[in-house]
Amino acid sequence: MHIMKMGKLFDFQYTICLHKAYFDVGVGLTRYLQYALFLIGIDRVINGELKNTLIIFVGFGIFCYIAGRLWFKTNFVRANAEVSNRFNYFQQEMREVIASPNNETFKKSH
Repeated sequence: MHIMKMGKLFDFQYTICLHKAYFDVGVGLTRYLQYALFLIGIDRVINGELKNTLIIFVGFGIFCYIAGRLWFKTNFVRANAEVSNRFNYFQQEMREVIASPNNETFKKSH
């Protein structure tokens, strides 16, 4: 995939957004685990184990980032998009139009 270069500021912004996407996807993938960690965290804070609790949650944040990065690197993000595309009526109609033998608009010109 080609990304249009718009300068150093854009490159920096793109990098930040990409790393944010990694983390966001990782958080989404581990959504159910978060509830268990929340309950464990409450218990540990009540019992005065704040340092260990912080270490666990920082570790969880790093795990979320790694999980999201793997999601992108192993093309699960494309498979996930395809799942939503198959249930999207606009996508279905566009695929039918493009695949139509009478369609001159989307045919490649040689």
